[in-house]
Amino acid sequence: MPRRGLFTYENALVLILGMTFGFVFFDRQAASNLMAFIQPELHLNQTEVGAIGSALSATWAISAYLVGLLSDRTGKRKSVLIWCVIGFSVCSVVSGLSANFGMLIGARLLMGLLEGGVMPICLAIMTMESSDSRRGLNAGIVQNGFSNLVGNAAGPVILVAIATASGLGWRDAFFLSGIPGLLCAGAIWLWVKEPARYDAGADGHAIKHLNLLEMLKVRNVLVCSLVSIFMVSWLITGFNFLPLYLVQVRGLTPTTMSHIMFALGICAFIGGALVPALSDRVGRKPVLILGCFLSVIGPMAMLWYHGSTAILATILFFGWVGNCIFPMFMGTIPGESLPRASLATAMGIVVGVGEILGGVCGPLIAGWLADHTSLGRPAEMYMMIACAVIAGIISLFLKETAPAKVGGVASAEPVIAPVA
Repeated sequence: MPRRGLFTYENALVLILGMTFGFVFFDRQAASNLMAFIQPELHLNQTEVGAIGSALSATWAISAYLVGLLSDRTGKRKSVLIWCVIGFSVCSVVSGLSANFGMLIGARLLMGLLEGGVMPICLAIMTMESSDSRRGLNAGIVQNGFSNLVGNAAGPVILVAIATASGLGWRDAFFLSGIPGLLCAGAIWLWVKEPARYDAGADGHAIKHLNLLEMLKVRNVLVCSLVSIFMVSWLITGFNFLPLYLVQVRGLTPTTMSHIMFALGICAFIGGALVPALSDRVGRKPVLILGCFLSVIGPMAMLWYHGSTAILATILFFGWVGNCIFPMFMGTIPGESLPRASLATAMGIVVGVGEILGGVCGPLIAGWLADHTSLGRPAEMYMMIACAVIAGIISLFLKETAPAKVGGVASAEPVIAPVA
């Protein structure tokens, strides 16, 4: 168990891995935050805007599973993580070189392939090195804390400021956004230790690595995968279309839009630590259910509130709480439901299923509905509402895993409960 105090390896890991995933999200969201500049120059329609987000989600999903599997089977989490971080940083520069829709979507496909494995490996390392009483808190900070502070709060403001600066543009914003990732790769190389492998149980016998179907037979992995489909669709649809909706439908300037997106990032930054920490005490299941249902607030405000921009931003701030529950169903709950030798693979499955069926299909469906049906532009908001409600209903079938609620400290090798 990690020793107590401020200057501990556990806390250092939270900082390094959190900043790393923060810049992953900074790069991932760069296209959405810059879309108000990209769309008119490259002459994109709403379906193509959705496709750009879907493309990255598709390869992100494939990478999440395959890279997670690679790190579990080889036990080399640190070196795999370093190469992934270097790769996505280079891809940010490639995005800035895009001259048309085909080049941009190609660059995003490659970026997703390199970024997808970062989160499962970071969460697997953090789960293995965390004390039981801080597992939810640490996962929340690593996945949601820094990703929202760096990627969703600071990202829109910084990228839009660069894009609107004299002599600069959206291409320069892409070029500059790749630099921090290289610095994070250096920090991982210098200070992160390779975690101990869990290839044998307490009796000394080798631990069996579960395959894809065996993992999906575990109820919590299946439930989390289904929740992931609809909440990732909710999130990626929001990320792809909220900036454009605020500018083109609500009539806000790109700068005002960036400030509202900053507010959403701050909500998820604060809640990304507090919400999973709350689940350490009251249980994963009630927090996950409530977070899903509260996620309808933001899109409902976009549809039906027409008052001041300040109040709209405040409503959206509290309505973005759904972003705070992602570390629970993508990391903590699967990590508490399966043997540690299969952690990164299990997390990669949940991420991959969500990205393929939610991150890919969600924005494409929302964009197509906006372009080709009588719903028009509000279609994206209706899509978000439906996804949040469905995810909340699915969460009712979760099996509680929080150590504080299931009888003391979680075991090193959790009991695998089949689908029931």
